[in-house]
Amino acid sequence: LSPLMLDILRKIKAHKVDVCLFGMCKKKLVDGYTNMIYNRPYTQATYHASYLNETPHWHYSMVAGELDDMTADDLQDFADHAFDTTYIKMIMAGNFYEQDALDTAKKVEEVLNSKPLPLYKRDEPLVPIFDTGHFFVMSSVPDKNCRENAIICQFQCNIGFDPAQNCIRFLLAKILYEPFFDQLRTKEQLGYLLGVNGKRLQQAKGTISFGLQGSFNPAYMTMRINHFLRNYRQVLVDYEDAELDRTIQLITEAWKENHKSISDEARAHWEHVVGGDYAFNYNRGNVDIMSKVTKQDLIEFWDKHINPATSPCYSRINYQMWASTAYKPTTEEITSFPLAIIAIHGCLRQEGLDCISVSDVAGIIDAVGKSATVDSVLDTIKKLCLEVPDIDKAFEKISDAKSKVRTAIEMALDKTNSIFKYPSARASELESIGMHQLQDGRWEVEDQKAFKSFYPLSNPTVPTRRLVPKYDS
Repeated sequence: LSPLMLDILRKIKAHKVDVCLFGMCKKKLVDGYTNMIYNRPYTQATYHASYLNETPHWHYSMVAGELDDMTADDLQDFADHAFDTTYIKMIMAGNFYEQDALDTAKKVEEVLNSKPLPLYKRDEPLVPIFDTGHFFVMSSVPDKNCRENAIICQFQCNIGFDPAQNCIRFLLAKILYEPFFDQLRTKEQLGYLLGVNGKRLQQAKGTISFGLQGSFNPAYMTMRINHFLRNYRQVLVDYEDAELDRTIQLITEAWKENHKSISDEARAHWEHVVGGDYAFNYNRGNVDIMSKVTKQDLIEFWDKHINPATSPCYSRINYQMWASTAYKPTTEEITSFPLAIIAIHGCLRQEGLDCISVSDVAGIIDAVGKSATVDSVLDTIKKLCLEVPDIDKAFEKISDAKSKVRTAIEMALDKTNSIFKYPSARASELESIGMHQLQDGRWEVEDQKAFKSFYPLSNPTVPTRRLVPKYDS
C-alpha cells in the first residue's frame, strides 16, 4: 500500500491538466451540483443548516457558480502550487508496526518536499456561536415541480465539550424520536419524512433538530412542532424509569461494540483527526457517564435549552422550504401577521379557497373577539367564499374534526401558542444588517451570509489528549 500511495502522490504533484478531460470533468461536476436542486425539500433544508453552522462551508449553489468560470489554466495554476506549503493530517490503519507508519509519513513528506503551512493559513473547522433568540430562514424549494414543503427546527445548545451534557443531549434526541413520529406522522399525518437528530459541532456546541417534510405549508408544520414541544415536558416527566434504563443500556452496548472492519475503524478515527479533538475513544469513554444519566438530568437540560418559558439561553433557528405550489407569504405579510394567521391562510389555500388573503384571515380573527370559537370563525370565512364553486362540499371537509384548517384556527385562538420575545443584547446590531423582529418574537434571516459572519466563531478545537511528536533521534 505504501509504495502505491507514494506513486499516486508523485503523479498528483506532477499533474498536467488535459484540456479535453478537464472539460468532461467540469461538465460532470456542474451537472452534479445543478441536479442538486432536485433533492427533496428536507435535504435542501439541511444544506441551509450546514451552511449556517459550519465555517468554512459553502452552499452548493455557490460552488456551482464558481465552477462556471473555472478554466483549465486556473486548475493547472492551482496544481502547480498546491503542494508548495502543506499541513498534513494522515491516518493509517491495519496490521503493521508503529515504525512502519512513521516511515511512511516521512516518505510522504519527502515526496511532497513542501514547506510547512503556517498556522494562520490553516482552515480549521469553526462554528458560529449564535445569541439567544428565535431566528428563521425562509427559502423556496428550487425544484419548481416539487409539491412538498419542509421545516427543520434546530436548537443550539452551547455546551462545549462537556461529556455529561453531550451524553444528555444525545440521549434526549434518541428518546424524542418515537413520540415525535407517533404524534406528527402517525396521528396527524403531516408528512412521510421526519426525524429528530442530535449533532455535536466541534467542541463548541451541540444541536437537537426536529425535521418534517410534507404537503402542508411550513408555517402550519412549525406550529404543530411548537405544540409538540410545549406538551413534551410532561411526557418527559412521566417517562418510565425502566424504559429509560433500557434505552441507556442499548446505547452503551452499541458504544462498546468493536468496529466491524478496518475501514470502519479508520473512518471513525479519521473524524476525530479532521475535527482536531483526537478523542478516539469518545463513545467508549462516555459509557460510564451515560449510564449515570437520570430523568432529572433530561428535564433540566430540556428546561435550560429547549423550553422557551424557562431557558436562559434559548437559541433556535428554523429552516423553512416553501414549494412553488404553496403560497409563500411576502416580507410585509410575515412582518405584519403572526405565524398562526399565516398557517390558517396556507391551509385554506390548500383546500382551494384562494379568495381569502392573509389580511382577511387576520381581520376575521380580530373581529370574532375573545369569545370566538372555531365554528364562528369558519362561519365568517364561509361568508367570504360564497362565490367559490362547491363551497358547501369544501366546507364539509374543512369542518371535519381532523381538518388542518380547524386545527390551525384552534392554534390561533389559543393564546398559549405565542412565542416568547427574548431580548437580545445585539438587537440594534441585528437591525443594522437588515434583520427585523416579527410580532411573535422571531427574527427573519434574509441575508444568510451577513447573519453568519455577524456572530463570533468558536475557538479552534483543543485536542483532548497530549499530542506527542515522534521523530528519529
